[in-house]
Amino acid sequence: MRSILARVLVFASCFATILSGQTASQSVPKDHLTVEQKFREAQLKSDADAMAAILTDDFIRSPQSLPETSKIQYVEAIRSRKQKYVGINVHEARYRV
Repeated sequence: MRSILARVLVFASCFATILSGQTASQSVPKDHLTVEQKFREAQLKSDADAMAAILTDDFIRSPQSLPETSKIQYVEAIRSRKQKYVGINVHEARYRV
């Protein structure tokens, strides 16, 4: 359970880092926030098809102390239930357009 939570936090950090540069209180395009919310919902629902539609083909997931994962590998891990999210907490998100 701790491992899953750690992965969730790492992913959320990576996602926030990708969009880093502005604080959430600053002007962030609504479409960015909408896609981020849809992605979190897809993660929590284990909706691999929705995740695959949102992620780019060149997506690489780089969790700490684990090997990198391609989009195909990541989506398949969700689809096969090898990885499941039970909660996602985002702290101090920063966005860069």
